[in-house]
Amino acid sequence: MNSIKNPCLTSCPGHSHRHKYLSKHNKLVITNHDQQIQTNLNTSKNLKPIIPNNPGIIIFDEAHSLKENFLGRLEVSLSYESLVNLKINKRITEYKQLLKSLKITKQEYVKSSQQSSMRYKINEKDLKIIKSIKDIIETNMIEKMQNRSYRDYSNEDDELEKMLNHLGDFLNERKNTSWIQFGKNIEMHYVSNHFNAKFKKFITDLSRPNKIIFMSGTLTSGEHTKEIKTNWGLNKDQYIYKKYPNVFNLNNQMLVYAPKKVPHPSKYPEEHLSEIIKKLPDILKWALCKGDFKKETL
Repeated sequence: MNSIKNPCLTSCPGHSHRHKYLSKHNKLVITNHDQQIQTNLNTSKNLKPIIPNNPGIIIFDEAHSLKENFLGRLEVSLSYESLVNLKINKRITEYKQLLKSLKITKQEYVKSSQQSSMRYKINEKDLKIIKSIKDIIETNMIEKMQNRSYRDYSNEDDELEKMLNHLGDFLNERKNTSWIQFGKNIEMHYVSNHFNAKFKKFITDLSRPNKIIFMSGTLTSGEHTKEIKTNWGLNKDQYIYKKYPNVFNLNNQMLVYAPKKVPHPSKYPEEHLSEIIKKLPDILKWALCKGDFKKETL
């Protein structure tokens, strides 16, 4: 059989560029949070790092986003489409009906929640639907295992088994924290309940061979000792906190508040946008004037 040669596997410019990150001749490497996080995860699994893990000094700019980016690397995401694409033979009508119920659930969350976060705690109705979906997948998996030998094990079987394990983890409250989000359709996400401990370990492991500088104008909004302890798990004797003068002063900034008496942006997006557009001239007029905004009402 003739092999298909892909030159990009050996000489792709992207691969060559990434290899340069590990060069011992580098005096400075500028990259993003994700590559540093992934390097740490790779090292913990005895895999090759993407960038040096012990350069001596590491500076995290926009450090207020670091924990969120760390979550993005550790969380597991299950898409609605991955459920649709599974090969289901038994109880297929019931399975399709359950998927249909999940597909139309978005508005229920949007209408019942005032939160600005895109993460939602799954309600009991949808939790029951997902448990039923898991049961159907398990039924199909058992049937396939009983009717096929090991040699007949296919990619379809592999996808069923992976989804069964993921749904089991999604539903396991003792082990993981789960939530749902919405893109085009519903998405199921989960992360280990030990996430905060893993984030702290990421920081402490990185700090052993390095000096780390976290830079942010919005890392804390109040008393830093309490907030850093709560959000990062670090005691005040584990870091040096320095606050530098900044030309930005919130008290001297011009603030424009969106009017309250308009349709809710999540519940009624088209009506909200239409009403805001009508009020824009007044908002811009107030924004350009030199009066005291605290006394203005929209």
